[in-house]
Amino acid sequence: MDASSTGYVDLKSFVRGFFKVYYSSVEEKVKLAFEMYDFDTDGYIDKEDVRLVMSHIPVDNSIKDAISAEGKYTADNGGNQLFLDRI
Repeated sequence: MDASSTGYVDLKSFVRGFFKVYYSSVEEKVKLAFEMYDFDTDGYIDKEDVRLVMSHIPVDNSIKDAISAEGKYTADNGGNQLFLDRI
């Protein structure tokens, strides 16, 4: 989203990024997703780029204890697997 290559995302660039998400073609959305993973901007997504993305996703291990209250589908035996097993 850093269109001006300053190392920062200003409000204008941030809004443009959201417009790409909501009001663009599939090709533009795929390009944006690629750019989000290509941290070193070398035109390739390698293991280090993916590791960086994954390292910024918060992990909440406390959800394992609350799985019994998943929802109507699981509560009515709609699925025989736990939520974490399905994902």
